[in-house]
Amino acid sequence: MPLLAPLGDLVGVNRQVTVLAFQFGDGFSHIIYPTSASLMATLGVCRVDFRNWLKVGATLLGLLFIMSSVVVIGAQLMGYH
Repeated sequence: MPLLAPLGDLVGVNRQVTVLAFQFGDGFSHIIYPTSASLMATLGVCRVDFRNWLKVGATLLGLLFIMSSVVVIGAQLMGYH
């Protein structure tokens, strides 16, 4: 985060929106990385193969990405502080 705040300032993005985008990106990484312990534990309990999760989850991740992008763009346009 110490590197992203000045970068957001440089390109004209509010610091709060920079943090929001970072949080969305961090959430995406935990949903798809096979090294995430919480993801693997959840898939193991539900008895879902990781490849099946990727097939089903890809649609979900695409929808989440679009919605998150709209929220970040809207927050920047509204001047979220």
